Amino acid sequence: MWDYDNAATSNDFKFTSKGGQDAWDRNSYFNFWIVNLDDNLSGGGSLLGFAQFPGGIASTDGVAVDYAQVGGFGRTATHEVGHWLGLYHIWGDDGTACTGSDQIDDTPNQAGNTNNACRTHPHNDGCSAAVMFMNYMDYSSDACMNMFSKGQCDRMEAILNTSRKGLKTSIGCLPALLPAVDANLIDLVEPEWNNRQ
Repeated sequence: MWDYDNAATSNDFKFTSKGGQDAWDRNSYFNFWIVNLDDNLSGGGSLLGFAQFPGGIASTDGVAVDYAQVGGFGRTATHEVGHWLGLYHIWGDDGTACTGSDQIDDTPNQAGNTNNACRTHPHNDGCSAAVMFMNYMDYSSDACMNMFSKGQCDRMEAILNTSRKGLKTSIGCLPALLPAVDANLIDLVEPEWNNRQ
């Protein structure tokens, strides 16, 4: 298990020399680590996953998700890939001040995250008359998350065309070259007829 509270060892799983697995070239591959993250953080709560925003250190670039969040209908990986493609939390990470911004025009500001809850649309939180609780970049219950806004999609596409453009020409996107395998009959060896009974 990796202890994310300890900054000195929080990325050890991204290095073979520290018991993890080195990142592949980020210009050709998307690195995705499935790990056992510490679920007892010093500030309370748990860590489901985290991502590196575009432009960070190459040796740690990618997304990490706790093994218990992989599979099923979990949205943790979708949320973290959103960060990896340049998206911020929809509430702007300002607590409940209603002053933060995710820098996307078509997502309304909201008074903090929805804290693992489902809402009924439209939901007014005092900051917005229609909180976008169904957005992947909120902290809604997984069953409620089902969309990125058009502006968020535009931002992710822009990142794929700029700082992560190497992925579009990666050899990882090409089909594997398989050797020509010929299973044709080469020779038939049969005993002479007169030796048969």
